[in-house]
Amino acid sequence: MRRADDALQVLDILRTSILAGHMGEVGDALPPEAELMAALGAGRNVVREALDGLRQEGIVERVRGAGTFIVTSKLHHRFSTLRAVGSDLEDRDGRIRGEILREERLGAPELVATFLGVAPGELLHRIEVRTFLDDQPCWLTTSYFLPELVGVTHFVEKNGDWYLALEALGYVLGDSEVVIEAVVAGPGVATLLCVEVGSALMRFERRIFDHHGRPLEIGFVRSRGDKVALVQTLPRVRLDGMGRPPRG
Repeated sequence: MRRADDALQVLDILRTSILAGHMGEVGDALPPEAELMAALGAGRNVVREALDGLRQEGIVERVRGAGTFIVTSKLHHRFSTLRAVGSDLEDRDGRIRGEILREERLGAPELVATFLGVAPGELLHRIEVRTFLDDQPCWLTTSYFLPELVGVTHFVEKNGDWYLALEALGYVLGDSEVVIEAVVAGPGVATLLCVEVGSALMRFERRIFDHHGRPLEIGFVRSRGDKVALVQTLPRVRLDGMGRPPRG
């Protein structure tokens, strides 16, 4: 177990360094094994095991006789304000686009109706959107909303930004509730996102409200785990003697 534990620790350090851009860009070679061994204070077998783990994750590719090369990078999304992934990219419109897979009106399922404050069976709009980053499919979204918001589809197809789309229609947004969990890709999702069945995904359950607290949309987003990383700065709240946040 000792070597496996050491390899995992080395993998974590290398993974963080690579995805933060400290070891080069996509297509660049990593330093030779001897340099990695010296920098990490690890033996050759530990370093090789860590590199093999990165290869299995799809972060690097090892080419016999040539070295180990970075083959993927992640978009870091600061998950602290209400904004779309990649909204701070300077060339976002050229790199991110949406593709509407299906668009329809349907009677509201009971649970969706409860959230949107309508009667079960009342007509809603539903769209399914696949969003691309640098021409690679990264996100798959199913969204339910009131028919009055149907104009959102034009904006979403252009750049995949739901929040800008709603604001373009004149809505002032309030808070959004987001639940995030880890899931794996089933056959249908795997095909649409061009990943292997069983690949790691992040699933977002998103609920958007206007500034009066009126629900506007509920959406379910599946994001490729190998393309996006969530970043957040968390403040520390001092607790009282009972382990509770202070009042007021």
